[in-house]
Amino acid sequence: IFDLNAYAETDKVHPHGICYDPYWQRIWYTHGDGSDAILYSDDLGDTWSYAHHVTTYNSGTQVVGIKAMPTCLLFGSDDVPNGILRIDRAEGKHTADGKYKVQVAYKINNETVNRTHLCHAITQAKHYPNAPVLFGFGSESNPAPSIIIATYDGWTFSRLWEDSISQPKG
Repeated sequence: IFDLNAYAETDKVHPHGICYDPYWQRIWYTHGDGSDAILYSDDLGDTWSYAHHVTTYNSGTQVVGIKAMPTCLLFGSDDVPNGILRIDRAEGKHTADGKYKVQVAYKINNETVNRTHLCHAITQAKHYPNAPVLFGFGSESNPAPSIIIATYDGWTFSRLWEDSISQPKG
């Protein structure tokens, strides 16, 4: 449903994440490591539009995993700012230009230059009522402790766990 070749040649990218959004009946897709992009399809992959697109490397908006929530979309970061980024649904499903503002929802640290953490997993125990969404981060380009961040609503976050030692990069 997604022709990566149409983007890989010009953007020099590979896939990062994909998510079906039951609130907007939309597919979200991210790619990076060339240009950074968040794309969406409202017709099950027949056509794709950029929600956000930055053509410079180290843009500050490179993301991997995606979680659709009732009031927002959350994205685990793969670059600085290290943490979780958000698209607020208050902008509406159809913006004037089809683009969306990407906000910093949760910063793991105040690092503005070095990648310390990469979001390795986003999960939620759906068989438990009101279960939190969990974001697992590990070290990326620099040594860092692994951590788990949780949210119930996409707006308030808690650091549930942090490793007592820094793991080697990568």
